[in-house]
Amino acid sequence: MERHGLAVIRTFDLRQRIGSDEAARAPVERSAPCICQYVVLLTYGGGAGPVVVTARSDDHATHFQVLPGMAGRAALRLRMRVEATLRRLVWTAADEAHASGPCSSSESSGRVGPQVDGKK
Repeated sequence: MERHGLAVIRTFDLRQRIGSDEAARAPVERSAPCICQYVVLLTYGGGAGPVVVTARSDDHATHFQVLPGMAGRAALRLRMRVEATLRRLVWTAADEAHASGPCSSSESSGRVGPQVDGKK
């Protein structure tokens, strides 16, 4: 996101919080190690902000969510800019994932790669 002119501060990182704790387990399957990730990002741009973005992932996909927040024109413009940047990053990641290997017709048409959820 910084390459797109946005300043980002990570305020929470689940993997850092858990650390190398081998006892950390996935919430659903207690026997499996936790392979999920969750981060909270404060995003600034053009003197406005922050817009709060969360990213959660597992071994299948990453989901971004832009949380509701500030009011006003500058905040709305920044929110729209953040959402547009996330969409570009998602498309780029999806294109790279598709280019990294051939797809067979037997593959599932489920979710591939990161996704953006710009809930308002």
